[in-house]
Amino acid sequence: MRIANTNAKDVIRKRLSFKGNNFFGELLAKGYVIYSYGRHFPLFVYSVKTKKWYGNNEKYITLRNKASTSTAKHKTQCGIYNYIGKSTIKLQEIVKSLS
Repeated sequence: MRIANTNAKDVIRKRLSFKGNNFFGELLAKGYVIYSYGRHFPLFVYSVKTKKWYGNNEKYITLRNKASTSTAKHKTQCGIYNYIGKSTIKLQEIVKSLS
């Protein structure tokens, strides 16, 4: 479903698939993942098994070698504040394990 980024929190709480403006969420076989700008940069991953959120503790670096302010905004728009910080690579591994 297509949504405005400002409505992401409600959709994410229900763990529904969505497409916002440059970020999106997908239901996995054993969890849920939220991406910013593509599957290469997961923002948050939820594991049904552990019942925990894992969040990206790295900043997305743009082609101009600057931290993306929109990705930081996406993180805030998700409304997830209690999570275990992981690197991008670790989150990608978790996503594979939950697919």
